[in-house]
Amino acid sequence: MAMRILLAVSMLAAVAGCSGGATRGNNSGGPLVPSTDNPRATCDTPRGPWGFSIGRLQQPWTVANCEGAEYDLYNNDFCGPDFTVVVHSEPWCGECIADAPSMKANLIDPYASMNVRILEVLQQDINGGPVDADTCTSWGNTYETPGYVFMDPTNDLSTYNYRPGTDEEPAGSRTEGLPVVNIYDATGTLVFHHEGATNRWRDITDALDDLIAAQ
Repeated sequence: MAMRILLAVSMLAAVAGCSGGATRGNNSGGPLVPSTDNPRATCDTPRGPWGFSIGRLQQPWTVANCEGAEYDLYNNDFCGPDFTVVVHSEPWCGECIADAPSMKANLIDPYASMNVRILEVLQQDINGGPVDADTCTSWGNTYETPGYVFMDPTNDLSTYNYRPGTDEEPAGSRTEGLPVVNIYDATGTLVFHHEGATNRWRDITDALDDLIAAQ
């Protein structure tokens, strides 16, 4: 199945805390409208400098699908879509579980045909241990999203563990709530960041609608 949306979610707080969060975009609180002067990315990895804040390029990373095959951020699936959505979820997070049943209908189905790439990433299992293939497959089957779910058992995409080699120093590296949703434009630049309950994806789809309309 061709990947059309990219989603990733990271764990920080306990289950009781995963309902809190904040939405950050540009100064007005909305998504950062990409500059039309920025060159569109090719399938190759763009050059840095890298960072984790709005307006910065995402550093390359690799996750795995539920069968264990490696999948890169910058690959053939990246250079075609206009936007990449990365959702970080965890099986122990109450807000993630509440949002998961409506993800297909509200996010994947309407935007898969609108040149948006989707990926959801799990880092842990229900007990907080590293995610495994069974957990990954079960999550996708339960919520009718097989092919969109990926694994990151080593927490490479954690939004609160900044990796060595980035060009941007950590500035408040604490995630306020799960799920965490990042949207990247076709250059690999972070244009929208959301933490916590998604209002059944309305916060995310509103941002996508604004970004798509601004092209």
